[in-house]
Amino acid sequence: MRKDKKKNSLKTKLVAVISSVTVAAAIGFPATVAPITTYALPLNVPAPEGPIMTRAFYSINYSIPNFFANTNGGSEPELQRAQSLFTIARAYAANGITDTRHTDKMVEWIKLTLNNTNHMPDMHGGIDMRQQQFYLLTLNMIWHTPGLKSRFTASEQNAMLTMAKAAVAATAYVSADYNSAGQLRAANTRTTLDLDSNSWPQGNPNWTEAVLGSFMAGAYMMGIENVSGFLTNYSHASFKTELSNRGLSNVYNTFNMTANATIESYVKNIVNNDSANKPFFRGMKLSSFVSDPFDFYYEAVGKHTFNKIATEGDYIGQLGMAQEFDSVDAYGLRDSLGYAEHGANHMLGNVYLIDFMGNWSSSSQTAKKADLEKRMKVGFSDLLGKLYNGYWTYANGSASYNIYEPDGYFDYGLSLAQGYELSQKVLYHYNFEGGNYNGWTRINTSAPWAGVTTEPTWNGSTTQPDAVLQIQSSTDSSGYVGTYSSNDYIVYSPMKVEAWGTSGNRQIGIIGKYQNNSNYYLMRYNQNTSKLQIVKIKNGVEQVLNEASFNWVLGTIYQIKGVFGSNGTLELYVWGGSVPKVSAVDTEFVSGGMGYYSSRAHSKFDDLLVTER
Repeated sequence: MRKDKKKNSLKTKLVAVISSVTVAAAIGFPATVAPITTYALPLNVPAPEGPIMTRAFYSINYSIPNFFANTNGGSEPELQRAQSLFTIARAYAANGITDTRHTDKMVEWIKLTLNNTNHMPDMHGGIDMRQQQFYLLTLNMIWHTPGLKSRFTASEQNAMLTMAKAAVAATAYVSADYNSAGQLRAANTRTTLDLDSNSWPQGNPNWTEAVLGSFMAGAYMMGIENVSGFLTNYSHASFKTELSNRGLSNVYNTFNMTANATIESYVKNIVNNDSANKPFFRGMKLSSFVSDPFDFYYEAVGKHTFNKIATEGDYIGQLGMAQEFDSVDAYGLRDSLGYAEHGANHMLGNVYLIDFMGNWSSSSQTAKKADLEKRMKVGFSDLLGKLYNGYWTYANGSASYNIYEPDGYFDYGLSLAQGYELSQKVLYHYNFEGGNYNGWTRINTSAPWAGVTTEPTWNGSTTQPDAVLQIQSSTDSSGYVGTYSSNDYIVYSPMKVEAWGTSGNRQIGIIGKYQNNSNYYLMRYNQNTSKLQIVKIKNGVEQVLNEASFNWVLGTIYQIKGVFGSNGTLELYVWGGSVPKVSAVDTEFVSGGMGYYSSRAHSKFDDLLVTER
């Protein structure tokens, strides 16, 4: 992964890992893997940019009644707060220093979560790990960063380590595939430590990514070479005493709800089952995690998170759409934007964790790393189109309209995806909902335009009505330009033609680098010639820069992508792909606006998205 957006570089540092857990040799575990006692901090982890740092600080810079609600499902504000701590820790890791107000506030809140029951997590191993994963990622970064770890007392450091062990025990208990008799566990045994039944690690990424990430973060703090010994010798009664002695009362209360024998029957036998070639988590053995954390993660969860065929963005038709867009829940089939955001969000946390600990670069699985990076690029490109312009989703037995909210938790994930260059920045978007066309300007002639709200959605799993822009004229042409203007951008939009006029120039397309009504670029389909064309309009005169034959079918929705580059690059794509249908180079117009064009046609447009190149 490229990480050249990082602001400063650090010299490579080796950080000693302090662990109170005894290293245990286990039959079947890799004999060639030496105990890890030092970690190399990465040279080039991506730093969060200013706006997301401002948001992170704002999220935690006021009085909070309960940092963790511990409600068996959590809440979006709770997740935002945990990601805020993670974001500040990322800034410190990338730059060595950060605004002391940020660091001080992060340290203050971590101390409260270790010392104050109003703010302490519960570590029950289930759906709440979606919030607690990012808390554990933060603890892990603090643990391996001397400048942060030194801010905590010896007692607080011991509490951190016990919290990490609790995460490992809880998630191992819930996730273990086999019981003490070496039999696959039934669904009704998959309760969490506080007896919540909403827990199925064989299921969807929004759950599995968070739970596995919590396990890995805790394991890294313990030292992954120590995990097998901890699980083999696990005593639930003794560990509850440790929790009590550390003052982690919320965690103690959670662990006290499950009988000693119940949890021990699964946790203590994970290593024995591993030796019998019976996997720990979704087909992967615990010894695989010790041998190669990246490969374990890739096979158990990573490759399953983005494993469908994309329908949006740069990679339409390629493998990488979020699995949550073709999944099931208790109500049956679902196609959920919210769940997809969760899955992608937690995946990014895990990718960062493995990278931060050096196991991304140290893994020899180069083909799998390349595959996962490609899937993530496909997945985020697809997700952006669905996210920013609204998506009719079906989940929990009902349809709803989901759309990106700027203050949502997913901003933190997008910041990290952009830092890894897995996702583009969205510069402008418009979905024409409610007949609102504020700032749009009609150019050329006066073909009428209007919003149509009875059109079935073009983007989602339901047939709910969704507003689109309609330009309807069999004898005239019109262009409409939005408020965004720049010198280097990509325009995406679905569009279709319901009917062509009977004569004249019958065309549909997108405008870019708009200067005025007489000067701009036009990427269009020309029905008169049955060709896709890139055209320069200069002083009102058309010049076709390049063209290619194409069969445009009436009533079909086409996903169009137009590249308007600062170096004169002009590229027109239809339904994604790596090669444009038509390309040209022209530097006449350096900068300008973008919009739509229709001539002698009944045309419809929707879900405009403009991104960086």
